[in-house]
Order: sequence, then C-alpha cells, then structure tokens
Amino acid sequence: MEEQSKACPQKVTKIWTAQQLPLIKRLGITTIPESVVNEVVHSISIFDTYYGAGRNVDNDHGGFLLLYTDFPESRKSFQPVLSRYHVSLDDAEFQNIIHRTETVVWYSELYLISSDYAIIIIYPTRKER
Repeated sequence: MEEQSKACPQKVTKIWTAQQLPLIKRLGITTIPESVVNEVVHSISIFDTYYGAGRNVDNDHGGFLLLYTDFPESRKSFQPVLSRYHVSLDDAEFQNIIHRTETVVWYSELYLISSDYAIIIIYPTRKER
C-alpha cells in the first residue's frame, strides 16, 4: 500500500476504502494533525458511500487518496502518479488548506480523472516565513 518510487521517494500511502484507515495509525498519527485525519476519513467515506467499499481501485469507479506523511520535495513529485492518468499538476480542480501552524501547512488537492474517478492528494509543506 505504501508507494515508493525513484521519481517520488517521499513516504506516501495510497488509500481507497475505509477498511484501510487503520493504516493512518501505523503511519504516525501523532505527527498527522487531527484535522488532516478527519479530511482523509471524510474523503474516503465519500468514495465508499458512492462507489462501494469493496471496489477494485484499478478497475472500478471512485478513485483514491494519496497521503504524504513526509514533506514532498515539490508538487512536481506528484506528476509521475498523475501522468499515469494523463493529468498534469495544472489540472487540479481545487487546492484547499486543511491545517495550518506556524511552521507547516497541510493541503488537499483534487484531480478529476473522469466523471467517476478522482485522485485526492494530501500533503504537508513547510510554511515560508
């Protein structure tokens, strides 16, 4: 479930059903703010409600969420995953700040692959001073 690649070396976990939410605890729940966990749970519950908890992420409708637990080098590190779906960084439907402290900002980005498939990317960044 954890995806690691040379093009995207940061720790990232692919989640597509609520059955996988216990993964968050193993990822270090103490380092992931509660508001971020709540956003993950909310997003995944939408996938399960509308597309079914038993769906095959690669063959069925719905989509998945990528949760970065380390700081990505840049948003460009998302491109290898997005390219598999013929989408670019500029295609994000929206970017939302879901948690902010003095030093870290957590973002959520939504990419619509089709009318029935989406990728949500949640990641932290260091806040510029």
